[in-house]
Amino acid sequence: MNKKQLSAVLRICVATALLALLLVNIDLGELAASFAQVSLLTWCLCLALNLFSVYISSVKLAVLLRALGIIIPVGPTFRIYLVGIFWGNFLPGTVGGDVVKFAFLQRYAASRADVAVALIAERFLGLLAVMQIASIGVLVYRDFLNNGWLVWGTLLINLVTLGLVAVVYLLRWKTTTASEAPISKVKHLLKRLATALHTLRENPRALIIGLFISFAFVFNVVLITQLFALDLNQEIGLFHLATMVALIQLITMLPISLNGIGVREWAHIYLLGLYGVAPEPAVAISLLIYFIVLAVSLVGGLFFFFGAYGAPPTSDASLTDPKSSDLK
Repeated sequence: MNKKQLSAVLRICVATALLALLLVNIDLGELAASFAQVSLLTWCLCLALNLFSVYISSVKLAVLLRALGIIIPVGPTFRIYLVGIFWGNFLPGTVGGDVVKFAFLQRYAASRADVAVALIAERFLGLLAVMQIASIGVLVYRDFLNNGWLVWGTLLINLVTLGLVAVVYLLRWKTTTASEAPISKVKHLLKRLATALHTLRENPRALIIGLFISFAFVFNVVLITQLFALDLNQEIGLFHLATMVALIQLITMLPISLNGIGVREWAHIYLLGLYGVAPEPAVAISLLIYFIVLAVSLVGGLFFFFGAYGAPPTSDASLTDPKSSDLK
């Protein structure tokens, strides 16, 4: 068993243990009653909001790709994004869906490095937005949270995140041209990535739009959480809830469980419990959000199995011929 397989097994074990611990610590009858309280209208609204979140995320990715010279209509980008989410829910880790997106998006590009940088930037801008909301929240509500590890840990991660932003903007990346002969494939790969990153850095408008969409995405999740909470008779202030949602997203990113299963539910119990929310409604909110994510991802599954995720352009062979790619 190699390290990757061992890591996957360990994550499955952690997820199973956390779920088992959850089952023996909550009242399943009350959990079922919480599900029954959610109206059909709330379900439909939250499904629509989640689908909208995916759409604006695909717009963000399309903007970043366009800044790198890869022009893909929002329609195909949206469908590919849905396909990526579908596979991301079944592949271990948090980047499995990004690998699938890369596999389809690179067919539109002459440089796979550009696609890779766009996907990394899309992820990073999302993290940056979450970190700012979480950091402001823990500073404002630090006395209420009464958890030094949570407060200072969040601020430290944010400091590292902002440090990476500073590195990207202050370092003078050495770019490359097609006429240069690479010394090795690895060095050529690094040069192409540096070139793409430099190009993206020189397009602040795309980055600002991407960051704005990232904030909109987080607040859309906050709205979904608020709608479910109101149906369960749990009243939490919107700004408090924004802090909780951002912190839950950060905690779920920890690579200790399979796709955050178990970790996400316990994070809801702890953080919503600070507002007097009982474990059963907290777990119900967590699972309800997860269910609508799964439901929307099934649309991506249909696109994938029916091949309706868009076809790459054929007018320019360099965009579709793998041999012309910079990263073979």
